[in-house]
Amino acid sequence: MKEIIDDVTEDGFEILLKYIYTDKLNDVDKETLLEAHRAASTFQQKGLLRLCEERITKWEITYDNVCSLLNQLSDIQSMKTRCLKFLKENALEVLCSEGLGQATANTFWLMFEGGYFKHASPMARLKNAVRWAKEQLPDNCDSSMVRDLLLNTKPILGKCSLEELGSTDLATIIAQYKNLLTPEESTTFFVNIHSPGSIPLPSWCKPE
Repeated sequence: MKEIIDDVTEDGFEILLKYIYTDKLNDVDKETLLEAHRAASTFQQKGLLRLCEERITKWEITYDNVCSLLNQLSDIQSMKTRCLKFLKENALEVLCSEGLGQATANTFWLMFEGGYFKHASPMARLKNAVRWAKEQLPDNCDSSMVRDLLLNTKPILGKCSLEELGSTDLATIIAQYKNLLTPEESTTFFVNIHSPGSIPLPSWCKPE
């Protein structure tokens, strides 16, 4: 769709103009309402912004759309608060949901850094973090690309609590996701399972 300025679309700008002349906001679908909200925010049209936010804050939040809503609506504080409350109450379901892949790196990091997944097992955190990363990357990506995304964009891998894995689970991870850990890191984790603290964990590993 053609853009007028930055991320303001033609439809969003048209709704803005109609509002200026009529003080009304017609019934529109969710995507168009978001476009109208962006236009109102960009051009600081407070009346239209208020109407958009009144409608947006009534949207239903589900396992499959909460990540997408957090991506798009973080500047609407009341909606962000609702999303984070939903996430806190349904963290494990969101972590395993199909909608997880919709999260941007910033949104995914917010979930980890905010401790929303702290009650998930390390294995569940890691497997779903890898699943999320693969959905952001090309189809033919390997685990080294997944590693780069989980460490260099945001240090998500460090929040997966790999230091809590037992020998069997760690061996499974190493076999299933080749190049996700370096040989040195794998050795470090194995040694610490049997002799905790005997050698330093990788610098990116941040125990809770």
